[in-house]
Amino acid sequence: MRRPPQDQTPLASTTALTALWQRTVAWEPLRVRSIWLLFIDARARPSGPLITIDDVADGPYAVGLDELVDLCRGILDGPGGGGSVAMLMSRAGGAPWTVSDRAWGRFLTRGAEELGPPVWPVHLAHSQVVERFRLPARRR
Repeated sequence: MRRPPQDQTPLASTTALTALWQRTVAWEPLRVRSIWLLFIDARARPSGPLITIDDVADGPYAVGLDELVDLCRGILDGPGGGGSVAMLMSRAGGAPWTVSDRAWGRFLTRGAEELGPPVWPVHLAHSQVVERFRLPARRR
């Protein structure tokens, strides 16, 4: 668990969230795959603990979505609760997105959607670069 970011400016957009993630992970050594959970209060300010779950598997296959949602919900429903959660996955290496990255991105996106609005976009950090996770357009 890490301290929340020093910048407590309300997040007015997804661009502001991306910039906050960039500042947060800028000096972190990205050696293992990690999940980051940033709690955002009802006034859209970063707050509460910044939780990292380090050394996660290449894919979310052994993790239950309900476990992630329950962890987040327990904090959101606690003292001073309310708000939302922004999620980021970090890993060593660089672009391009891997199959594992896409699996984690889909998993975290489902978790964010289950937690409810506002739903912040999931991000990926690698080689000191932070990118927003985007699912490919569905084929019709």
